Amino acid sequence: MLWLPLANKAKEPEVQGEAESKDKEARAQSSQANHGSRKISQMDNEPDALVSKIVSQSTGRDFFLKSIFFQNGCFIIISEGEQWRIGGVSAAISTSNKVNTAKVIPSKYDSIFINTIAEKVSSMINGICLISFYSKAQLQLEDMKAIMGEVMNTIGSRKHEEQ
Repeated sequence: MLWLPLANKAKEPEVQGEAESKDKEARAQSSQANHGSRKISQMDNEPDALVSKIVSQSTGRDFFLKSIFFQNGCFIIISEGEQWRIGGVSAAISTSNKVNTAKVIPSKYDSIFINTIAEKVSSMINGICLISFYSKAQLQLEDMKAIMGEVMNTIGSRKHEEQ
């Protein structure tokens, strides 16, 4: 085994508190040197988020809708029950007059419905739309109408706010 001596630097004794202030100064200088990074709380254009509750009158099922809007698209989370859950995920992007979709996570019950929502929203906002949909069981037609109606109301009101 080979032992190498380390350079032995004598450290000046510091008064309590000086080390903390030097550490703060070093962090401030390093953050100023890195111009591209900012704290999230300091961002000027944070995405808007809307949450609403959807109750299907005929079946009595409760769904919650969370919409997060970005400059180039949106992320919509639809979850059945009181707790937010990630379900099947579908992505759609609108380019010129064409909409392309992809199933990111296949849905157990309603993959065609999720794709339909993603395509429609994507074409309405002319951007990217991600949909996460969680349900405990197969949807009935009335459930689909209630969910689609609330999504369209949310997107429509958002478009009117921007104009």
